[in-house]
Amino acid sequence: MVIGGAAVVLCAAFLGGVVGFAYALVALPLLLLVGLPLEQVVVVNLVIALLTRIFVLAVRWRDVSWPRSARMVLGALPGTAAGLWLVDDVPERDLQLASGTLVLLVVVGLIARDRHSAAAESMSGRRARPLEWIAGVLGGFLGSTTSLNGVPPALLLTGRRANARQIVADLAVFFVAGNLVTLTLLGVGGRLPLGEVAPLLLWWVPVGVGGTLLGVRLGPSLPVSTFRRLTMCVITASALACLWQGLSG
Repeated sequence: MVIGGAAVVLCAAFLGGVVGFAYALVALPLLLLVGLPLEQVVVVNLVIALLTRIFVLAVRWRDVSWPRSARMVLGALPGTAAGLWLVDDVPERDLQLASGTLVLLVVVGLIARDRHSAAAESMSGRRARPLEWIAGVLGGFLGSTTSLNGVPPALLLTGRRANARQIVADLAVFFVAGNLVTLTLLGVGGRLPLGEVAPLLLWWVPVGVGGTLLGVRLGPSLPVSTFRRLTMCVITASALACLWQGLSG
């Protein structure tokens, strides 16, 4: 399990470093396949994503838009709390189906907008602020229910034509703060099995950091159009994964 999990973490961390948010999307189903229980997978993903994003933030510190990141992080607080409050009462299948459908609809909307207006411009800061709050709320909710907390902020930043460095940097802030909040709330609720996952984290965290840093070096070197297409593909895959897990569950 240790070696198989390390390979999963390396691949997931590398892709997460390239596009800024895909670690949990790749790691969640694959770590389940290597035999790790779901409760432990969630904690492992939160911890590794948190620690690897600290390194990303150190590399991309100057690219962070702090006002935008702050609005998304503050929005994530009530979203995370609501998700943890509802997760025990709402069937996981329903949450996954709803989340996947919502994300797919947003992706289709972005594609349709681009086709009708290839020269679409970013919104002004004042007009975009409500969307940044909403992306934070949805990200916090999805993170505490389906582990897809990076999808709404990534959709927002991609739709606003932020460059690769800005997307990776702002998402790093969102993950560091958001995962800290989620882990804290899990600990308060007695759902944080650190004793069981600590030995695995000793092996997997260094692997995740190495894969992330490799991805961070590659991502900003990609052409803007390539980075945007890759990001949209990963977001679409996350939505389809949600729908598939919901339908098969």
